[in-house]
Amino acid sequence: MDHIETESYLDALENVAGRKFRHRSDIKVLLELSSSRANVFEEIVFYAKFISNAYAVLRRTGSAGEDTSRLSAEFEEKLGRSASLIRTMLADATPEVRTNFTDRFLAPSPDSMARFLDFLNELSWIKNYHNDKKRAR
Repeated sequence: MDHIETESYLDALENVAGRKFRHRSDIKVLLELSSSRANVFEEIVFYAKFISNAYAVLRRTGSAGEDTSRLSAEFEEKLGRSASLIRTMLADATPEVRTNFTDRFLAPSPDSMARFLDFLNELSWIKNYHNDKKRAR
């Protein structure tokens, strides 16, 4: 995806989401890196949707029950897998981009985790967008 296509795609995503993305430039980086790692990017987007939905359920219900404890374990597993996949995507990026992503989204801190969850939520709109396009056909 070239720069103009990426910007148009992000405009369409924000239109579907009904809001501007805070992490638009970071999503753009992954989109532009996805040409060489499309399967990895698709997996990240798939997990992003799961994580966003699971996080909403866990926030609403807590993780005390048997069902939610399983969901909580799967949530943690997929969160770790997503971070690993993003690191894989970033292997082709400049050192500056890798450091930026690591410091902002993948550092072991509450602020970084909050940003990472927000970033994944915005990435999940890619899955929503593609699902909507499939249904429209």
